[in-house]
Amino acid sequence: MENKQIVKWNIEQSKKEIQKNLLKDNLIIFFTGILEDSKVYRNPNFYGRLKEMYGLLFPYSDKENTKEIFKELKNSDLNSREGLILDSKEKDYLSRFLKSLDKNCRLKNKEKLLKNEIERI
Repeated sequence: MENKQIVKWNIEQSKKEIQKNLLKDNLIIFFTGILEDSKVYRNPNFYGRLKEMYGLLFPYSDKENTKEIFKELKNSDLNSREGLILDSKEKDYLSRFLKSLDKNCRLKNKEKLLKNEIERI
């Protein structure tokens, strides 16, 4: 292997590690924000929060319409090549959260969702 190839490989590996590890804090912040919104507002919608998550997963996308973003995330496999890389457990949590939202991006049944999550633990 030439030095250029080694350097290029190291840079790519470093990018992957940053995507996997450092950006994970943003996932924790995302779900903490969801919990806080649920406590503060009686029936919040989560368009803004999902737009933040979309920006983490797909940082080079130019989508702005929150309803389109919600629809795309809901139908997505949540795989990102350039943004936050989620492991299977994280994808599962985010996917279940997305499925728990109605067409207006509000929780369908907060109590049922919390009960299901507690039972999973």
